[in-house]
Amino acid sequence: MVEKNIISGAGTVCDKCGKCVAGCPAQINIPEILDGAENFTHIENFYGNPYDCIECGFCTACCHMGIDVMEIIRSIAMEQCIHKGAS
Repeated sequence: MVEKNIISGAGTVCDKCGKCVAGCPAQINIPEILDGAENFTHIENFYGNPYDCIECGFCTACCHMGIDVMEIIRSIAMEQCIHKGAS
């Protein structure tokens, strides 16, 4: 599972400002996904799935909290894939 310390950058946690969502070409609701990162069973119900990420890096570049959002989204997508494969 994605550890909570991965979901924060520089000791901070996502403040849900929405800047990453506003510029996301895949329209992924990143703050909602980060909130649910520990419960992979419901991530696919969110608007904009982590699998839809095209890894453009916009989310990470615009994050004023210093969170490596793209890496987290990639990790969540991989974990979700592993979780589904183990079912």
